[in-house]
Amino acid sequence: MIPDDVYIRKAVAGDDAAFDASIKRHRPKVYAVAHRMLGNPRDAEGVTHATFLGARQHIKIFATLLMFSILMLCLAQNSPEEPGDTAMHFIARLHDRPVWRFAYALDGKTIVCGSENDRIAVYDTANGQEIARLRGHTDRLRSITYAPDGKTIACGSSDGSVYLYDAKTAKHITKIGGVRITRETTRISAAHQRIWGLAYSPDGRMLATGGADGSVYLYDTETWDAETAQRITQRKEHPVTVTTLRFSPDGKTLASESSDGTLYLWRISAQ
Repeated sequence: MIPDDVYIRKAVAGDDAAFDASIKRHRPKVYAVAHRMLGNPRDAEGVTHATFLGARQHIKIFATLLMFSILMLCLAQNSPEEPGDTAMHFIARLHDRPVWRFAYALDGKTIVCGSENDRIAVYDTANGQEIARLRGHTDRLRSITYAPDGKTIACGSSDGSVYLYDAKTAKHITKIGGVRITRETTRISAAHQRIWGLAYSPDGRMLATGGADGSVYLYDTETWDAETAQRITQRKEHPVTVTTLRFSPDGKTLASESSDGTLYLWRISAQ
């Protein structure tokens, strides 16, 4: 039997067959644990699919975590279950389809979830009840985050736009950026517009967006003016998708990470 670490090294190098072989080996274990937790075959299948989909999209990040996760799953599957002997209590299953992205409000009272079918909903974390549905998002959801004050939800889209919603009323506030998909727009050019990274500055005055073309823009949240948005990266820094953005606690530095494994720090000037 080929060891798991061999499959993972090959998968990181771009060998899809090796990744598929690893999925085939461990899928039953992941499904078994998901079914035990959810008690529903359809739900368990959805979670299993989403787990391996995420691992495939971020294989370099998951390369070392995958082995640890598999070990933990095996232990969970084979350990005896003592009724009532647990510190974890199931509240509710959120969303009726596999979740692509989610974000907690800073007060912890609500959580917003989005799936591939563009359904985005806000839930009460105390009971799992749906509070509101965010409408108007017309393309695939790629990223999502709350503003620091919890009043606004930003959603990054495949068309390169960011949709902004009032977190309390769920009303659509505005849309910034984006490309108009026409017959003349190729799939390749459209793909380079996807917004994978979103991050608010700690004071909420700036929103950083990261795209599949390696671009990072800073928007003024007072005006949301795309014409004055500041681009802080060039192709030489991030020639591939910017997947993660994070501000430092003081808001003076922005970290950007891309799918090729590079990480940059940017000094942010006062707006």
